[in-house]
Amino acid sequence: MLQNDIAPEGRPYKTDIEVAEYLAVSVSTVRRWRLTGGGPRWIRIGCSVRYSVADLHAYVASLSGGGGHQTEAA
Repeated sequence: MLQNDIAPEGRPYKTDIEVAEYLAVSVSTVRRWRLTGGGPRWIRIGCSVRYSVADLHAYVASLSGGGGHQTEAA
């Protein structure tokens, strides 16, 4: 869905509903992040809130990874 900087539909900005689907969280979680200063960066276009696809990629990249097996250095 958000593989390129411009989505297949040619729109470089996404709604909170599209962001929630992409991040596999609820729409209320995305809205709460916006109100509390967490989550991906957003902009206001007129009366609408939108998220840049590039900012969504940056947000996902900034999340710390976990898991995997790590061995101690000898």
